[in-house]
Amino acid sequence: MKRLGLCIVIIGPLLLLLTGCADHVAATGKDDKDPTFKGTQSETASAVSYSKGGYIFLATYNDDTEDGKITYTSNDRVVFPGASLLGWSYSKDRGLTWTYGGKVKPPKGIAALWGDPSIVVSRTNYSQVYIASLAIADSKIPATGHHGWLDDGTITGACIARSDDGGIHFGIQSCVSADGDFYDGSSMAAGYGSDPRIFAAFRDVPKNRIDVWASPDGVAPFVKLGDPFPGMSMISHPRLAYDQANGDLLAAAIDSNQFIFMNRLVGNTWQKPVLASNATTRIDINVGSQTIRMAYGFSFDVGAPSVTELDNGGTVVHDDAIRMLYTTRDAQTQRLYVRGSACRADLVNCHDVPQWGTTPGNLYTPRDQWNPTVTAWAGFFGLPPEWKATYQT
Repeated sequence: MKRLGLCIVIIGPLLLLLTGCADHVAATGKDDKDPTFKGTQSETASAVSYSKGGYIFLATYNDDTEDGKITYTSNDRVVFPGASLLGWSYSKDRGLTWTYGGKVKPPKGIAALWGDPSIVVSRTNYSQVYIASLAIADSKIPATGHHGWLDDGTITGACIARSDDGGIHFGIQSCVSADGDFYDGSSMAAGYGSDPRIFAAFRDVPKNRIDVWASPDGVAPFVKLGDPFPGMSMISHPRLAYDQANGDLLAAAIDSNQFIFMNRLVGNTWQKPVLASNATTRIDINVGSQTIRMAYGFSFDVGAPSVTELDNGGTVVHDDAIRMLYTTRDAQTQRLYVRGSACRADLVNCHDVPQWGTTPGNLYTPRDQWNPTVTAWAGFFGLPPEWKATYQT
């Protein structure tokens, strides 16, 4: 049975959502002439670039399109040097039709690029696009191939690829590693205005730590920054967002007690981590006799805070420039649901906002909800700011 390809839905001005096909536009797996048709794609991320006078819609994903570098039998998988799961597709007509870009090739010293992709477009050069992937060193995969599971003794870091033409072509810019530690998950963010930095973050699994890397100008190699959560045990994939109003990076992750903490990078110095949520829940979704492990689902962004106009003509600016949705479980019904929280941009105040999600009693939302996403647009020259959110049910 073939898995459905990726599909695209436009949920706002230049905001993309990759989802199941339904009646939407297929980004991969359109028909048997599509090179991705015989493979599968998963763990998607999307963005929009601007190059040579036009917008380019982009999707990156774990790409198992057949190329001979990964083979399967009834009880084994063999990965050969040169394998890559870092695939991408692009659209030059605002998502109506899609072209398969291929897979990014591993650079010298790297045997394979191994998934968990993320993507970001530079905010100082909109034709520069970056995608990150986990990586496996040459020494871990022999010429005869690696059999079976690729575990934490195999994955040795990550690589970041860059495109200078809006995402039509990609090549590796940097590969990063913390002494060969197993990296898991990835997240990226881009500086704004006078800050041309590009950021990438990963979870260092053996050390239960979040490692954040930065390229000072988007072209130079990535260098490791300080620990955003010193002395803490962090268990989730990281999330990054850039506060373009104040020029600071925000990082968030879940600690070993299952709460989300957030920190702010001012210049090159992290501030103090702050608690930003109630307890989260790891997600297992039952489908028939099978269980799908979804891990912890949360998302945040930073944009314009809400404003209340007072009867006396004054205004109140609320502490919600940072908005977050996360998955948790109702103690009474055991239902998974999406809950919200908000923080002031400087993280001085974070607070619970249950009405933003599918909290029991808020919306008529039976069954389970999980895997939320949050995206902000700060507004531009009289165009109002917007917030978009999605979740699965």
